[in-house]
Amino acid sequence: MQDLINEIRKLIEYAGENGTINKIDVDKLATKQIESVIFDLTDNLGKRDIKASLETLSGLIYNKEPIQKILITLYNHFKKLFLLKLAIKENRNLAESMNLKPNQMFLVNKYKRQSDYFSMAELRKIIEELINLDANYKIGLIDINIGLESILCKYCAKWIKIFLSSKNKRRKRGFFMYNFRTDMADERRDIFKKINKLNDVPGIETEERNDNENIKVTKVTVLDEKGAEAIGKPKGSYVTIDIKNLKIAGEDEIQVASESVTKELNELISKHIQKEDGILIVGLGNEQVTPDSLGPKVVSEIDITRHLLTYAPEYVKEGTRAVCAVSPGVLGTTGIETLEIIKGIVDNVKPKLLIVIDSLASKSIERISSTIQIADTGIVPGAGVGNKRKELSENTLGIPVIAIGVPMVVDLATITDDCLDLFITKLQQEAKSNDYLNKLKEQDNYEEIKGALIPNDFNMIVTPKEIDDLIENMGSVVARGLNFSIN
Repeated sequence: MQDLINEIRKLIEYAGENGTINKIDVDKLATKQIESVIFDLTDNLGKRDIKASLETLSGLIYNKEPIQKILITLYNHFKKLFLLKLAIKENRNLAESMNLKPNQMFLVNKYKRQSDYFSMAELRKIIEELINLDANYKIGLIDINIGLESILCKYCAKWIKIFLSSKNKRRKRGFFMYNFRTDMADERRDIFKKINKLNDVPGIETEERNDNENIKVTKVTVLDEKGAEAIGKPKGSYVTIDIKNLKIAGEDEIQVASESVTKELNELISKHIQKEDGILIVGLGNEQVTPDSLGPKVVSEIDITRHLLTYAPEYVKEGTRAVCAVSPGVLGTTGIETLEIIKGIVDNVKPKLLIVIDSLASKSIERISSTIQIADTGIVPGAGVGNKRKELSENTLGIPVIAIGVPMVVDLATITDDCLDLFITKLQQEAKSNDYLNKLKEQDNYEEIKGALIPNDFNMIVTPKEIDDLIENMGSVVARGLNFSIN
């Protein structure tokens, strides 16, 4: 009832003292509850319409509905459908079986109509898969977004035909951009350019330089909303440092790479705070899961000074900046949103700048543990593997946020697409006149590959076998770069 009252008040304020309201105004302003959207999603699923099902799911995510809330609501909905069919089979009272309140009796017919789309076996299977998805997501075994997409695809008989035929339409709406798993601003820029066959992206400014033969620095600046919409990244600066041979790097290579990190961090930090201002460093991720342990690894090597300035100032040289650090863990192990933890610390410690370190996802195999992205726009924890949490940014915390990320994982569809691309290139070299191969090379195969993998439960997040050494090397590069820039 309170939700209804709030919506009515919103409409009254919109209309003003003597204004009028029509259906268009109501449709535009009224908030559709997640339960209603889940009902629509289930309808689409029952009709075996994968296109509409995936679009409804994408809409929920786009409107920043928590992915776990979507999962739980979907589970509760299918449970009600199952209980309804069971009650019909056993000639029991439908409303009582579904635990509906007296004012919800009208829902019986709606649920009954929808339950006709599914057999008892299908409903039982969907419920089991949703339970398994929740369990596997909590222990880090599966990307929850991919898991949900997989469940939807399984129950749509003609999903392949619809999925592929709507490819171009989805791209025009930005659907393709959303589904390509990458956190890298320069990769998103390149994807947009390729899809739209452009040389430049409106609202995007790019600079490139080579620090030496092994280090390339790319600066992507999102200037306005047009650029932000094009690549799906907020306005701000994104610096990408590509480092060759870091996987087999020795002490000298690590030191040179850290100097490039220091240079870029110094520039960004000086834009936002003064020399004497305090800094909080946050290492995101789960230290028990190696590909996700970069943040805690870096924090363990940071030179902490805040406590010394407070309790032993006589031992600290003049001009030393107050630096503190924390590794808050992940929601699955703490039960607390990262934003809630960090906001509590920020409100009490009152730093002037937050620096966040996290593992990212890339669309390129070559960039795994070989690339560092530094941005002054904040970060969404877990976005790389689809487990999006509440963002850490100046909007949510009230202080500037610099994010340092390193690609540590890539999904299987990306690997397959890269391998196919390399294979096609090799064939093209031997058969340059083959128009079919040239066409295959030019088109984006990621969506088709992902579409083939998802319904068979074959898509997954992949990391290199040398991940322990890679984390060690990259952790040292980032930590050294940070220590030199903040002290």
